[in-house]
Amino acid sequence: METVGLTALVRKVGTKGHLRNLRQNGQLPGILYGAEINGLPIQLPAKELERIVASRTGLNTLIRLQVEGEGRTTPMVMIKQVQRDPIGGKLTHVDLHQISLREKLHTDVPVILAGTPEGVNEGGILQAGIRTVEVECLPTGIPDNLPLDVSGMAIGDKLTAADLKTPEGVRVTTDPDTLLASVVPPRVEEEPAIAPEVAEPEPAEGKREETGE
Repeated sequence: METVGLTALVRKVGTKGHLRNLRQNGQLPGILYGAEINGLPIQLPAKELERIVASRTGLNTLIRLQVEGEGRTTPMVMIKQVQRDPIGGKLTHVDLHQISLREKLHTDVPVILAGTPEGVNEGGILQAGIRTVEVECLPTGIPDNLPLDVSGMAIGDKLTAADLKTPEGVRVTTDPDTLLASVVPPRVEEEPAIAPEVAEPEPAEGKREETGE
């Protein structure tokens, strides 16, 4: 898997105003965790982080992180979590986690539905289940995605996590019964119910009052 290089600075813990100034100057506050690092505050170039998150490998990108100001180099890290501004959508914080290339880890990988189901050609509707599954593998073996061939599905068929085919060394740890795709019958629009015609009652004949002359 391709790796990218990134340089971080040790960050002084400050007030909200200090963090706001960092972001305005193009820096993203973050925390670095690891076996030998217990929550080190850092700051990184926001644009570079955005580019990594938006890349093909996304949060599973392997990053060679150089930490300046500490006299140390972290061999490899991955993005553990990101926070975004709920209004503008910009990154506001990132957690990085030190990893070992020789130890397996758990991470989420996207599922890509490939092909057009036979059932769809017959009028059925393809419905997707969950979009990502958790896998266990070495960091260098993380797949970009896991394709799921749906072309042979007929109306009424379902595919689950157990149907995924994975590369060697990759194991899906999501529940095997988790639904990934199904083909359901076409929706039939019900015709509006027509109210039965009700005969209008004939006007009742009034009693005539007989009068004598």
